[in-house]
Amino acid sequence: MSASPDLAATRDLHCSFDEGGQRHVVLDGVTLHIRAGETVALLGRSGSGKSTLLNLISGLATPDHGEITVAGRDLRRLDERQRTLLRRRHLGFIYQFFNLIATLSVLDNVMLPLELDGRTAGSDYERARHLLTTVGLADRADAFPDRLSGGEQQRIALVRALVHEPPLILADEPTGNLDEETGAMVLALLEQLGRGAGRGMLIVTHSQEVAARADRTLTLRNGRLVD
Repeated sequence: MSASPDLAATRDLHCSFDEGGQRHVVLDGVTLHIRAGETVALLGRSGSGKSTLLNLISGLATPDHGEITVAGRDLRRLDERQRTLLRRRHLGFIYQFFNLIATLSVLDNVMLPLELDGRTAGSDYERARHLLTTVGLADRADAFPDRLSGGEQQRIALVRALVHEPPLILADEPTGNLDEETGAMVLALLEQLGRGAGRGMLIVTHSQEVAARADRTLTLRNGRLVD
């Protein structure tokens, strides 16, 4: 049986920045791959470059040197518009602080990735409502984010990341702003809706529980990945 194809991969990735006249190395030759159906946990101290790596894979930042491919496409060969379209169609993002739009209802927040991609058919709304039902929040579709608990907001953020059915999920501390019980519930939903649907997931985390449930765990240390 052949291995699943890489949804995203980096090769010899280098990234640094200038501060106070000094050059600070963030990533120093990072090579990784994420396959369909695989969950990879990424550990590391604060400031170790974990979020930078997510931004590079998503095309939101540019490395000093190295290769990044997403959905088989070399990001170096894409212009800004092409990278934006790639993000809309192939990536789902989950953040620690939810990043819901306060002036939009729950349903409108969930529909946003679809609307940005020109998908507003009745079937798209049906999918959004179905996912809200799956995470137990169908009755909050017309509510606004400030009326929701932290756990409810993170479940909405999870649905928003999955509604357009992206092959790859990038999650930056998805349980870091939640209590232990709520975090466990969100993690279970992420496994059910993400890994259960054959998606690949790269999860930045400080949680050993999250790491223990991943297929592979990598640690960023001194700019390099350690298995």
